[in-house]
Amino acid sequence: MSNPQRAVCTACLEDKPLADFPGTTLTRNCAHPSSLCLECVTSYINSQIQGTTPEHTRCPECEEQLDYDAIRLFANPELFNLSQRLAIDSLISKQPSFVWCPLGCGTGQVHPSGADQPLVYCLRCGRHFCFRHRAAWHSDYTCDEYDAFLANTRGFRSRAQIRREEDRAGERAYRRYRQQLDKAEARIAQSLLRTAKAKEARRRAKQRRREEERRRQAEERARRDEERRAREALEIQARIKEEERKTNRFLMSCPHCGIPNVKISGW
Repeated sequence: MSNPQRAVCTACLEDKPLADFPGTTLTRNCAHPSSLCLECVTSYINSQIQGTTPEHTRCPECEEQLDYDAIRLFANPELFNLSQRLAIDSLISKQPSFVWCPLGCGTGQVHPSGADQPLVYCLRCGRHFCFRHRAAWHSDYTCDEYDAFLANTRGFRSRAQIRREEDRAGERAYRRYRQQLDKAEARIAQSLLRTAKAKEARRRAKQRRREEERRRQAEERARRDEERRAREALEIQARIKEEERKTNRFLMSCPHCGIPNVKISGW
């Protein structure tokens, strides 16, 4: 005798309590109660929404399309969120200005300016790509130049590349000019240094000559002073002798005691 509180799942064929079944139809349009247990319903919906959008998910028994609430109620939350993102992307991708990132991050976005301003910044991976060519951004080329490059990958050069080559040539020429200028400045500096050294040598020689002249003059003054002092000494000695001579005319020594005496008169 069957138990009214239990039922057999038509998917897994297990006898389970009625509490393990949805207890109502999966969609508003289903004309039958669900004969699948909750576990099988969840497993079925997860397999349906994995990698697709919700509009492709239908009742496993009558093919009626499952609505948003039913999918959200029974599906795995992560798979449900992924399904919602896919649904949003599917809706947005129908717009002409929508573009998928070609760099592998798996997301898309609306680029309102479209091909008129083809540089796109991916909000997911943070890289740039071309709206027109659906490829990584060709920074050296405009879109027309990139088409020409694809047609002639070896011989074509863009305006940016030509400008860069010209800039490099200009930089090389400027470096050569700077080297020549530096060498010329070094020669001038050496010449100025030699001139400064020669000038300093002349200044020192002149200073030595002045010092030598001052020393010679000082020696000459000392010699003249010495000669003057010697003449003065000789003159003093001569005056003393003269005074002595004059004095001796009036002095006579006593023949008895030898003491000099002044001669007053007589012989």
